[in-house]
Amino acid sequence: MDSTLANLSLLSEDPHAVEDSNGLWTRGDLRRNVQAAAAFFRRYDIGVGDRVTVVTVEDKRVVAALLGARAVGALTCPIEPIEAASHVERIRPRLCVATEAIQGVETIDIEALFTDPGPPLSGPVEGASSAWGINTSGSSGPPKTVVLTEDSVAHVTAAVQEIVGYRQDDRVHGALPLYHTYGLSQLWLAMASGACLYLPGGQPKRGSLDSWLGGCTVLPTIATKLRSLLEIGARPKVRLITLAGQEPTPTRGPCSPGNSSTRSSSTSTG
Repeated sequence: MDSTLANLSLLSEDPHAVEDSNGLWTRGDLRRNVQAAAAFFRRYDIGVGDRVTVVTVEDKRVVAALLGARAVGALTCPIEPIEAASHVERIRPRLCVATEAIQGVETIDIEALFTDPGPPLSGPVEGASSAWGINTSGSSGPPKTVVLTEDSVAHVTAAVQEIVGYRQDDRVHGALPLYHTYGLSQLWLAMASGACLYLPGGQPKRGSLDSWLGGCTVLPTIATKLRSLLEIGARPKVRLITLAGQEPTPTRGPCSPGNSSTRSSSTSTG
């Protein structure tokens, strides 16, 4: 079984799993919605070798849709809303899950995935080694889809978790997009550790930062975003900040040298 799904199945129903602006799902809630999504994909005869794109927005149903596609062994490709049509044209999926129709592919409204319950998640899907298709342009050029195997995701998740040490009582800020590896890796790490992934929605604004941060204890971000948070007055009371992409250079604030209230770690997920 995909390591993320295996981790989802390990813990009891009580721990919080994912939260968005519409509320919170426990592990049991997420598991049942993943089962329903997987059952929907099976009714469409989606399986190993098929490509499924999911237009990612900050909605906990997107998490269930992604994991449901993985549960049937599909190559699961999270894509961004703005460039969805061009990604679909290049990837040529069997099916696209979105909140509105995407030209050039059969599009399923995400709400339809959760109308009927499905059976419990099963074991490994034979031949489903290709797991995630991540769109990247590297440093330049048009986007390409890089395929990650189940083994590579399991290895990277375990290696990063050993360094950063996410905990079951953590709330992980999920503002990073799920169509980027760094953002998607927060889902993998949350499932591996039992932490709750919090999808905040919107952008941080002066006067509403506490609400946007959502009481999170882990803040994965990039240096430019961290600098902008400090500039508009954010003093996140988190225990761990992870950065990727470039070295941080703030001169003041909770991440400045000598401040031990927050541990800053630079991690790579891909």
